[in-house]
Amino acid sequence: MVIRNLSDLPKDALFGKTVLVRVDYNVPRKEGKVLNTFRLQKTLPTLNYLSEAGARVVLISHLGRPRGHYTPEDSLSLLSSLLAELLEREVLFLKGDINDTLKGTIEAQKPGAILLLENIRFFPQEETNDSAFAASLAALGDFYVNDAFSVAHRAHASVDSLPRMMPGFAGFFFEQEMSLIERAIENPARPLMAIVAGSKVSTKLGLLESLIEKVQILVLGGGIANTFLAALGYNMQKSLVERNMIKTARGILETEPASGRRILLPTDVACAKDLEGRALEVVPVDQIPSDKMALDFGPQSISEVFQSLQGVRTVLWNGPLGFFETPPFDQGTVRVAQEVARLTEQENLISIAGGGETASVMIQAGVVDKLTGLSFSGGAFLEALEGKILPGVEALSFSSAKAS
Repeated sequence: MVIRNLSDLPKDALFGKTVLVRVDYNVPRKEGKVLNTFRLQKTLPTLNYLSEAGARVVLISHLGRPRGHYTPEDSLSLLSSLLAELLEREVLFLKGDINDTLKGTIEAQKPGAILLLENIRFFPQEETNDSAFAASLAALGDFYVNDAFSVAHRAHASVDSLPRMMPGFAGFFFEQEMSLIERAIENPARPLMAIVAGSKVSTKLGLLESLIEKVQILVLGGGIANTFLAALGYNMQKSLVERNMIKTARGILETEPASGRRILLPTDVACAKDLEGRALEVVPVDQIPSDKMALDFGPQSISEVFQSLQGVRTVLWNGPLGFFETPPFDQGTVRVAQEVARLTEQENLISIAGGGETASVMIQAGVVDKLTGLSFSGGAFLEALEGKILPGVEALSFSSAKAS
């Protein structure tokens, strides 16, 4: 599929035009406060390019999961001032419905103005991919730009139907994320190690089945590792285990000897009675106390990952190795991330990490700028690695053809 990038749209074609830009400002929050603004920062090159060219920029985003109705805590009014600070220019927040009055407000703004629409998921037609709703959005502008690869796997109105109705382009951040995915799956330098972790095998089965044919070393962590250890006969006690996936895990493990690839599971774990870390201890995986759960890699397991990294040329990473939200159960993930970053900086390794939780972990580990690439996309990153065609990518390709 051919997608036209924003750099293919000359600045002189933008002056006085209105450009609808799909962004993903679904920022992490806690108690009503934004924890970081990385998602906003990543879109600044696209917004500055358009604004400096004299286009009126209308931002379309979602926040949280309001499920088609207004929820005050998910209003994008929370972000307009933060974005204004980052851009060092005014951002006009537009609340209310998508209608002719809104169109008039937009057209009354000066060239270069930046406007932020209310949370697009307050409208139920967004998630149902309603074509009439998409048409009402299309009526607001002249061009469409997608700068949110992270929602490209969603067949939603602002991602799928809207770009099919007007000339469209990939924003700079979207282009960057696409390039990262292509580098990861088309011809990675080998030996290739994949680190796949998280709570459930079932949510990442497609990724595991795709990667198992491509990697030389597969490191498994989190609840996924627990399920695989249970498949090997270990008693995981109170640990999170997907019992209905044990047979599937066993089948994947049985491919290991014949294929020559290695599946690396923890040999020791940090365990505790609860997620707050009460009665914390480190034990071999065959000695987990009956009242405790495995919550992170132990030091021996971390060392084994370090050793396995020697000679590896590419690392693909998705998911935290432990319950990273609560220290010290972030140590396995943080220490391995820092080692991957060190090897990357020494130019011994190409490192590509992706996924919402993964991005949070890399921020926590302080390695965001030390990896070869970090994708903030969650489901889109996973589905692209699986080789799936994403609705938002397909629609943008169709839209790009209209822009030719």
